[in-house]
Amino acid sequence: MNQRERLIATLNFDQTDRLPMMDFGYWEQTIEDWQKEGMPRQVENQKDVENYLSLDRCCFDTHLEVPQVNYQGAFFPLFEETIIDEDEKTVTKIDSYAVTLRESKKKNSVPKYIRFPVEKKEDFEKLKPRLDGKNPRRYPPDWSEQAKVINAREEPVGLFILGFFGHPRNLMGLENLSLAYYLQPDLVRSIAEHHVQFIFDAYERALNELEVDFVTIWEDMAYKNGPLISPSCFKEFMMPYYREVTAFLKSKGVKKILVDSDGDIKKLVPLFIEAGVDGLYPCEIQPGSDPVIIREQYPRIALLGGINKRALAAGKEAIDKELEKINILARKGGYVPMVDHRVPPDVSFENYRYYCERRREIIMNSRSWRK
Repeated sequence: MNQRERLIATLNFDQTDRLPMMDFGYWEQTIEDWQKEGMPRQVENQKDVENYLSLDRCCFDTHLEVPQVNYQGAFFPLFEETIIDEDEKTVTKIDSYAVTLRESKKKNSVPKYIRFPVEKKEDFEKLKPRLDGKNPRRYPPDWSEQAKVINAREEPVGLFILGFFGHPRNLMGLENLSLAYYLQPDLVRSIAEHHVQFIFDAYERALNELEVDFVTIWEDMAYKNGPLISPSCFKEFMMPYYREVTAFLKSKGVKKILVDSDGDIKKLVPLFIEAGVDGLYPCEIQPGSDPVIIREQYPRIALLGGINKRALAAGKEAIDKELEKINILARKGGYVPMVDHRVPPDVSFENYRYYCERRREIIMNSRSWRK
């Protein structure tokens, strides 16, 4: 089987020749540190690491950037960045997504967010021209030719969509959105309704011209103590719009719909399933999204991730113990063993290579998923 066939078979709970062997990605600092620890200097990015260590290509952090949507937002064209103030250590600016923030010049920390572009409905109305899904310039001039090349490859093909928590949070900020559910519910609904139409308009061409294996819906809507909104808020402000979008995607032949959310999302799993979602990742262990627990409660949702990155930093004994869950989950199907987010710099290159070797041994020696 090639990588594309293997991944979809795994997510379908079908038998396959082996489990995929991939990881979610690496911090930039991690790769720089590994070069100092003996990894060749020419290994400079995620794809290089995958090739060097004979891993499968991870497609969950490298989606096709069509139609001009990424984690920061869906504006097109982007705004021109404007510097408001700066000193020796920081820069205060309005970024290309109209967010006012203060960030370190070393860019080694999370920015301080000062203001977001949407505070009231009038603000959102002014932004709609940049959130036009029908703008033909969202696709490159040679898109149709690119699509033919993409369809012919053996790697999985995935598209990226901002979700119905992630998108309004990008526009409003977490605190403002949290208050808006109660103080400005009509604004939240207006953003969601517009976003549904944006998805229909912006993604139709890609879905018509590509054979799409999966779509990731980005949310990042939980933290260590649980979801950032209640299940009742999900049902009111997200469920109706999710159902419209998942039905649309599946009508276009999308094989799997996945949700990307950090934190402890266990309370939301049944709602995602009801909304038409097929899989979840990265199953962060520290906050509580243990895939072993989720699988016991929800046997038919695909799970990706769940290998504790802290175990990789702790050493070989901790790695061996952490990898025991692969056989537990593989027997039940629908599981891709990956580190539970990007590999951080505190994981040494020696430990990561050991983890890759041990994971490979477990996968290749097991027969629980063999044809």
